[in-house]
Amino acid sequence: MAIAQILGRIWLILVNFVILAIGAACITFGALWWKAFDLEDSTSEFLWVHYDWRLLAGLLMGVGGYLSITALTGCVGGCTRSRGALNCYIATLVIALLLVIGGGAYGTYKVHREVNNWNDVTAAQWSATSSHDKDLIQFMFNCCGWRSYEDAYTGPHLIFGNATEIPNACADRTSVQAQAPYCQEKGYDSVVSTRKWSSISVAVTAVVLIVSIFASVVSRRRENPAAKGFAPVQEPLMHKA
Repeated sequence: MAIAQILGRIWLILVNFVILAIGAACITFGALWWKAFDLEDSTSEFLWVHYDWRLLAGLLMGVGGYLSITALTGCVGGCTRSRGALNCYIATLVIALLLVIGGGAYGTYKVHREVNNWNDVTAAQWSATSSHDKDLIQFMFNCCGWRSYEDAYTGPHLIFGNATEIPNACADRTSVQAQAPYCQEKGYDSVVSTRKWSSISVAVTAVVLIVSIFASVVSRRRENPAAKGFAPVQEPLMHKA
């Protein structure tokens, strides 16, 4: 059991430093995302364009804060073996595990639905899509046009507060972005890749959380009954006849 406790404490300290870094990255990226994207509601054929991107940025910052607090609690518990800190850490891990499983299942369903719908979008539907959404899709997937350059959006960027700071690469037909595969192909490949790596990430995260819960359980300091005022139970004396 002593070896298991040592390995558990090492796991908790190392893993939680990584989780703390991930939490800080989520907060930073969420803040930058909040500042960069000021998207309004749209009526695009693309399901994910309907999302409230600032809400997602806020959720990302919230997740980063939750991860940071969890990691700090785990580090304290791993270093001190405090039962109180580790019990709180276990509770946060169980909640995180449920969220990962639920969120992963929902996200996988949404991405799978998007994969099935992506190639069903016609050139006419792309033409009917707003310039704002075309600009967003072309910028995210580094492409120009749905099935040809002729239907690309070549105006100034509409997804940034100051469009003059970042020129639209699709405005130059000789640019690298304009020479890349069109948005239908690149977007489909990106969505399929997202589905694959999202599933792998959810599985790996769930395994790490389960191992961390086990490490927290075995790392907890055992309570000493004598410290609580309980005298050790003694065998009754045997009297000789």
